[in-house]
Amino acid sequence: EPDQRLAYEKEVLGLYLSGHPLARFREEADRLRATPLGDLGQKAVGARLTLLGQVTALKEIPTKSGERMAFATLEDMSGSVELTVFPAPFKAAAGLLRSREPIVVRGRMDETDKGRVVLAEEIRPLEGAGPHPGISPGYPAGHLVARRRRWRHAASPSLWGRTPAVRSASRPRSAGSWD
Repeated sequence: EPDQRLAYEKEVLGLYLSGHPLARFREEADRLRATPLGDLGQKAVGARLTLLGQVTALKEIPTKSGERMAFATLEDMSGSVELTVFPAPFKAAAGLLRSREPIVVRGRMDETDKGRVVLAEEIRPLEGAGPHPGISPGYPAGHLVARRRRWRHAASPSLWGRTPAVRSASRPRSAGSWD
């Protein structure tokens, strides 16, 4: 089986020779608009990201409040990145992080004293992971921005001219003036 051979290559040699276990998910990564890990150096701190990869290392630790969180290494075909997984997302995805299955991570880029890391906000299995919220499948990335501009233009008061204000409530003038 190819996956078993790749696992042996990684275990014995420390790298993959005959392929990469994520190679068959390239189209899926494109559909999700996943950022290749090799391109993370170009992303600004605070940038929202969608990543697709496999966890290759996991360190679970307790927080001061006793909850569990983790530091993980996520790897794809172009590189790797350290993930910081706080208690809420860790609780929801601990099993996924412990497995060797491909996962989708949504989070933010951060800079620490140890370098760049991704703060994981959501971790899902690759199966059933939809595109990033706000992105419509089948439409180009700028589609929604262009549509929003058209809506804003159509709603512009300059298209209709001056609209008189209409007073919809009244009260006796002796109680005070509305003007």
